[in-house]
Amino acid sequence: MRLGDILSWEGEQAEAVHAAGLTVTPELVRLRLRLPWGRFEWARPVAVVVTSGADEAGRRHRERIPIVDVVRVIQAALWLPVAGYGLVWLARRRSVTRAATANAAVAKEN
Repeated sequence: MRLGDILSWEGEQAEAVHAAGLTVTPELVRLRLRLPWGRFEWARPVAVVVTSGADEAGRRHRERIPIVDVVRVIQAALWLPVAGYGLVWLARRRSVTRAATANAAVAKEN
């Protein structure tokens, strides 16, 4: 069994809605996890495509409007400083441990 059979991440367009001369088509990304005992799917909207009726020249105007996930932005803003602090803490801990080991080696030689 290949990884692509078990796990997939794909973009899709949902069913279009027509109103007032406009066609609105939602776009989403879907994560699928297929296991022998069950299936997990997670989808989130990423954009809306708005298509208007034809103008005098017969051209249709199409606009893609992205959907910003504010909760995700806030979570990233909160977790990035925590991760940075953790990395600084680990680096300091390593340097203190190395210094203590070096001091112990020097003390043992004397």
